[in-house]
Amino acid sequence: MKVLDIRTLFSSLLFIKRRNQFSKQLLLIIVIVLNYSLYSQERKYNFQPAIKDVIVYPDRAMLLRTDKLNLKVGKHLLIFDSASVQLDINSLRGFTNDKDLIINGISTHLDKKQNSNSKEYRDLEIKLQDLELKKDLEIKNIERINHDLKLIDEYAKFLSFSISENSKASESNSKEQSWVDAFQFLNRRKNLARTENQKSEIIVADLKKEIIKTNEALDKIKSLNDKTFRRVELNVQVLAEKNFEIGFYYVIYGASWTVSYGAHLESNGSLRLDYFGNIKQETGEDWENISLKLSTASPSRAANRVPLKSQFVYGNKFSTKQEYFQSESVAESNPEEESSGEEISVDSLTDSDPTIESQSGSVLFVIEEKANIPSLQKTHKVLIAEIHEKSVESKYRIVGSLHPSAHLAVQLQNLKNFPFLAGSIDSFRGNNFTGKSNLEYTPPGQKSIIGFGIDRSVDFDRSVKTFKENGNTLSTNLSFHTSIDLEITNRTDKVQKVSILERIPVSEVEEVIVEMMDDTSQGYILESRGILRWDTDLKPKENKKILLHYKVKTPANFPGSVYGS
Repeated sequence: MKVLDIRTLFSSLLFIKRRNQFSKQLLLIIVIVLNYSLYSQERKYNFQPAIKDVIVYPDRAMLLRTDKLNLKVGKHLLIFDSASVQLDINSLRGFTNDKDLIINGISTHLDKKQNSNSKEYRDLEIKLQDLELKKDLEIKNIERINHDLKLIDEYAKFLSFSISENSKASESNSKEQSWVDAFQFLNRRKNLARTENQKSEIIVADLKKEIIKTNEALDKIKSLNDKTFRRVELNVQVLAEKNFEIGFYYVIYGASWTVSYGAHLESNGSLRLDYFGNIKQETGEDWENISLKLSTASPSRAANRVPLKSQFVYGNKFSTKQEYFQSESVAESNPEEESSGEEISVDSLTDSDPTIESQSGSVLFVIEEKANIPSLQKTHKVLIAEIHEKSVESKYRIVGSLHPSAHLAVQLQNLKNFPFLAGSIDSFRGNNFTGKSNLEYTPPGQKSIIGFGIDRSVDFDRSVKTFKENGNTLSTNLSFHTSIDLEITNRTDKVQKVSILERIPVSEVEEVIVEMMDDTSQGYILESRGILRWDTDLKPKENKKILLHYKVKTPANFPGSVYGS
């Protein structure tokens, strides 16, 4: 009996031990499953990433939105409901600078916000119901008054008929006063009803106006709330709980930038060139306190290879009769020289060169100051660089056939490590605005010309003489002579460099020959076809003469004349 009790006790102890081991294993499994469940459970957050960095291209912009969040270990779905509908969905990519946060994916879709349950909206609905009720009551009151007026008119007719019949039956006037009193009562009641009716009609008209205004206010709130918006969702996984900076990049259209300059020439010969970037953005997003960069890259040109197309030569038959005509090439006007008429805002300016971030084949200007650029039909101007030259080479340019005065220009060499992009220039001499011109693209190390308008320091007189020389008995050709005399005067006390430009006709037919005469002043340069240039240094108060003499030989049947001007 004792042995049996010992065996039973041993078996019981063994069972309890095994059961405890199983319980520990089961508890461990439960803990692991619960931890995995908690770790893998996706938490949703609405976050509000602000625009931090903007790179503006000539035809679009790339933006970075970021927010700082404290996230626990596990998976999270970050939702942003205020993205612009204009963003390029293919350009979306997540951003983080922490290795303990993994961005598993980013997606976007359009949605329609329907939120007309605001207190203002509910108050307007209650007001509208109250106005409609008041209007209905006044309309019913008008209907009652009109019914009373109808009864008064019918009773007046009945009373008038009764008086007429009683007057025929009796000549007594004993009841005359009672009939008069009855008519007066009816008139008073009628006038009172009409006055009450007019007041009610005015009240109804005012209520209808108020109802229209209330409906418009409701529609406005509804249109603002019930609008299409873009939602951006980031799926992230956090490996360690901490504060993270997280956001996303995207490209958006409706933004662009161009270049303009302000050139200031002082009396001591120094030059200041203000290099501006003009940003215009209508993206629907206001850029507030952003880090701004301006890129010269053109993403719209893509990276496709340009195919080389075949070249073809075609021939046409012409009649044997030769016809002559004259034409003059016209200089194309540059639209950038014209004022855009847009309102321009300018940031506070400081002397500085831009920070340059090199890109393959393009330049990225980093604007040091924080920028605020609202989404408006307005150009916002920022300073890229301010360039100072203590002394620049100035030159006067005389084109007598086009303008009776000399124009001053300066030559500026680009000594910076970035190019001067093509753009319009506002030129100033001291504090005086002298006009608009254009600066051509100028890479580092090259020179550019900036015009500063008319200057009377160098003066000139120009006279043109023409005559025709008939052919002799052996020739039927005609010769048209043009002689241009220029007298140039330096009115200053220092040496001035001057360039004089004149033109001669250019013949495209074999029978018409242009010939320079021997008395033409030497030292000219053929700047382009038909354009001659004389470069000279005028000493103080010096006077110099230049002569251009040429003739054009034409057949006798040439129409008109070929004289210079």
